[in-house]
Amino acid sequence: MLIYGPQSTYESVNVLKSCLLAICLSASVVLFAGCNASGIYPVSGTVKFADGEMPNAEVATIVFKPIVEETTNTAPTKPASGRFGTDGTFQLTTLNPNDGAYAGEYKVIFSMRKEYMGTDSLIDGKFTSVATTPYTVKVEAGGKNKFDFELTRATGK
Repeated sequence: MLIYGPQSTYESVNVLKSCLLAICLSASVVLFAGCNASGIYPVSGTVKFADGEMPNAEVATIVFKPIVEETTNTAPTKPASGRFGTDGTFQLTTLNPNDGAYAGEYKVIFSMRKEYMGTDSLIDGKFTSVATTPYTVKVEAGGKNKFDFELTRATGK
């Protein structure tokens, strides 16, 4: 049975609005899929000694320290850090576990001690300071962001 009049027009307008809303939402999902609103991108990699041996220490951390921009004298991002296990693998954390790091340039520093309360570093001191580390990396939006690092042992370790 066909109904003509104001009631059918009102229902048609509501159906049309619902369809338009569904189309707009679908388009939004397609447009923003893959966009990272937080600006944090997954970062992972490995740490090993120059001889190929993997580290074995209770304290084994990696820190990405943002490089300060000379023109503004500010760092564009927050530091990111992670722990590397006996297999040498790591994933960085900035805000949430294993979320990664903000896009930008970083100096990479390490801490490695045999025991948690120990003070003797197992690695050459140059890797423990932003001023002396040989490693600078760039985390890129949408990039692979997988980094591999080789460390040398501290003298006598």
